[in-house]
Amino acid sequence: PRSNRAAFRREFLAWASELKDTVDEFAALAEAEAATDDEDDVDDEFGGLDDAYSKEHKPAADACLACLRIVGASYKDALLAMDADGGAGRFDAVAATYDAAVALRGAA
Repeated sequence: PRSNRAAFRREFLAWASELKDTVDEFAALAEAEAATDDEDDVDDEFGGLDDAYSKEHKPAADACLACLRIVGASYKDALLAMDADGGAGRFDAVAATYDAAVALRGAA
């Protein structure tokens, strides 16, 4: 969408919903206790232990989770800015903010 604020908003809300699901999943994995090698904890059909991150990977998982939360906050800020600019009739600013958010989403 290039000229319809409602379409921008719907797309943003869809992105936010996807991101929330991803953050919730990562958070659950980051908070879970990792299985030890001597536990029989195979819980997927591929034979992998997908219930938690290992102690070695937990700091990286926590950092990724923090980055995802920053992306979520950025989505919120962009949506608020688009609403304010749209309400003030600054439609070029709305489109510019949307384009920046698309670039952020692509990078994330």
